[in-house]
Amino acid sequence: DPVHPPPPCDATPPTPGMDRGGYDYASHASASPSTCETECCTAALCAAWVWVSEAPADFMDCKKDQTCCYLKTTIPPPTPSNISGIVSGAKNTPTATLRAPPVGMRSAVPLGGIGAGNFELRADGTVHESSIHNGSPAGSAKHGVVADMLLGFRVARPSGSAAYALRTHTAGSASSAKLVSSMTYSGSYPLARLEVNDPQVDSLVDDLTLFAYPRFEPGNLVKSIAPAVTFTLTAKNPSPDPINISLFLSLPFSAMNDCYGAATVITDNVQTSSAAQCVAACSAQPGSKCASWVYESASGKCILAADSPSTAHRDGWSCGVRGYWQQTPADPVTGAPVTLTLTQDSPLCAGKNPSVGCGQYSIAGVSDTGVRTSFATAADLADIWRVYDTLGEFRTPAAGAAAYGAAEATITLAPGAEGAVSLVFAWYLPNFDFMGETLGNFYSNVYSSSMDVITEFTDIDEQTSIVSNINAHHAVFGGPGHSEPDWLIDVAINSYSHMRSAMYFRDGRWRQWEAYDCDDIDSVHNDFQRHLPYLWSFPETEVQKSLTWARFADPAGYINEVFDVGCLGPPGPLDVPGGRAMADVTTVWTLGVLELYRYGAYSLDDVKS
Repeated sequence: DPVHPPPPCDATPPTPGMDRGGYDYASHASASPSTCETECCTAALCAAWVWVSEAPADFMDCKKDQTCCYLKTTIPPPTPSNISGIVSGAKNTPTATLRAPPVGMRSAVPLGGIGAGNFELRADGTVHESSIHNGSPAGSAKHGVVADMLLGFRVARPSGSAAYALRTHTAGSASSAKLVSSMTYSGSYPLARLEVNDPQVDSLVDDLTLFAYPRFEPGNLVKSIAPAVTFTLTAKNPSPDPINISLFLSLPFSAMNDCYGAATVITDNVQTSSAAQCVAACSAQPGSKCASWVYESASGKCILAADSPSTAHRDGWSCGVRGYWQQTPADPVTGAPVTLTLTQDSPLCAGKNPSVGCGQYSIAGVSDTGVRTSFATAADLADIWRVYDTLGEFRTPAAGAAAYGAAEATITLAPGAEGAVSLVFAWYLPNFDFMGETLGNFYSNVYSSSMDVITEFTDIDEQTSIVSNINAHHAVFGGPGHSEPDWLIDVAINSYSHMRSAMYFRDGRWRQWEAYDCDDIDSVHNDFQRHLPYLWSFPETEVQKSLTWARFADPAGYINEVFDVGCLGPPGPLDVPGGRAMADVTTVWTLGVLELYRYGAYSLDDVKS
């Protein structure tokens, strides 16, 4: 842009003859070292670069003997290299103004059914790393920060009321919401806990704590895959009068932030002033004309499309799939509670290859002491929050196309009483895709809608069972009678967090990424480094992988490293094995067979066959 040129790059001088090995996130042909340096300077992710006139081997998008620019996420130390024409450089990273975040804000326990997608509730109250929309390295990008998935609470006493966002730094679009001064995070898989530490809140209510958890039953994989998370707020009334306490949750999945879909069937390009107006513009068109949309905040450009592609992260954009909100009354026959549901639906949701974005999100309240639940939809989260702050409930029926939906659930606490109120959040997006092929989620064999999940999870007996099973799981590793050090208990319990990487397909195949940033599928040696939680709780997953590695054995007799080759580029077709012929792979697989036999997961006949 000649009118607004990019700022000059603050970089170290290029160093000919020096390599900077590792940490590549992209590589491709490039005309010159200066071109490569400029590309690194303008890419937020890039920290260092290497350019060669003749690449020594094929790597990512580079071809042997051709020019190549390697872009890196960190700054490796420069080392002398004999590669002809090699030049490298790095950005100057400002460190004086940067402060490392507390450990609890870097990551958190993943919340969600196993293989159903998950998200993190961080120490500052923000939601991160969401993959519930079928996000994976082989499909849509995960959502790094779900800015407007906002949790909050309200306390109403005879002398007045106060509402707070369960956030310490930002309430997203609800900018007028009061923030709590601090919270203490603790996480023991599969449960996350936020304890509010705020003098003003402490003057209203005692021991205000939020718990978040999925259903997790060691030994019962099918029960543990449910696509739902329960948020439970507990508190004690210290006053001589009854008080009302409520839990708030907003769902922004109709208009996701920092999200882009590269549609190919563009039907319209209109100017709007917000993502919410783009939602309305899509809704005003027939389904054949608008199945999805993207919106750029800087330009006001709203692009409507008849197709619904996988999505990618893009700053300053929002995206969504055609959908509508509906509030349904309680059903005494099925036991379904009053519920708010966002259904994302279009003509693309039918047929043999339905869109990955088709599905539902639902929310409902539950308590063992009686609960009042109300819902809202609006174009602006700030409007929803203002009503909640002022009235403590929503009095207008929630329905139609809108950027946001929200729920509040309220209970009354008698003087001196303790209590809990919960909101259950469930999702149903059955069409998991892998590199464009729809393989589906296994949970679609168990449930037919998010309402099915909500009905099951809002049953008080079921909630009691969920909490009881989580407590029993934790008691195996720590608590009374245990002498293990805290660090060992922490490692044992939270190593289960690796289950966030599971894919459980509709046909029963269980597959896992080596890592989200190294997208091989089920590398033998990496699996053996972290397989104990699976062996302890769901040994059938280890049996399936063991048998699959055997089935994919090379004719020469060795076990292939992976079910699917990726890591240095996008993953290939699923279950096309390959990888490196490595000394530890067949050995580790054999040890795994012996371990499964000793554990009782294999019989002697299984081993022989």
